[in-house]
Amino acid sequence: MRGSREDLPVTIEADEAVVREAEWGDIHVGFETYNDDFDLAPLLKGLPDDVCQCPHYGYVLEGRMRVKYADREEDVEAGEAYYIAPGHAPIMEAGTEIVEFSPRTSTTRPWRSPSATSPRRRRTTKARGPPNDKGRGGLLQPPLSYRRRRSSE
Repeated sequence: MRGSREDLPVTIEADEAVVREAEWGDIHVGFETYNDDFDLAPLLKGLPDDVCQCPHYGYVLEGRMRVKYADREEDVEAGEAYYIAPGHAPIMEAGTEIVEFSPRTSTTRPWRSPSATSPRRRRTTKARGPPNDKGRGGLLQPPLSYRRRRSSE
């Protein structure tokens, strides 16, 4: 399988970020663009240790991200390939674009995880694009400010 950024369906579109993602066999593929600084930690609340438990492999096309672990922090900048071990919470700087590959698991995208207990995370929007392996569109959690904006309308 192969695909360009434009080939993958948009699953999250908000002022802060645009995420395009697909599942190819056992691999989750994502093109992510962050227009504003974006701390993913609030989306990880309710997961074990409140951090992402899925490994990720990728390449930073533009910008920079900081990956926080319990015992350290790592910066990954444009032009660098990366491996992010389980047990992390990333922060994306405005202007960051990445392409990322992850094993297809329930923790690939934590806002899809049934173990997430936060009431905010249970309010989800249907994904656009191809159906998941159960024949339905997948469920995604939009960024916090998008949810706040939508709930106040």
